[in-house]
Amino acid sequence: MIMIIFKLFLIVFLLKLLISSDEPLMCTGIYTGFIFVATLLLGESFSTVMLYSVISFGISAMYFFALYHLQSGAIYWLVTIVGFFVLLI
Repeated sequence: MIMIIFKLFLIVFLLKLLISSDEPLMCTGIYTGFIFVATLLLGESFSTVMLYSVISFGISAMYFFALYHLQSGAIYWLVTIVGFFVLLI
């Protein structure tokens, strides 16, 4: 439960950062770094940590680059909402 709350605040922060900086790769790196550190602190094996990190990098890269290229419109909000819930999982 605490992990979901941290991810919620992190995603909101990264969305604001993406809007102000226009750097989707930086947002992806911050999110992936958080997942890496969080899974290490939870005591997972290193192979599990690496697997989670690679998967989260791929998903968050698609999410932040899609938001960066869409910028506005109905599809932007659809991607924002759906991707938000996907990243929370």
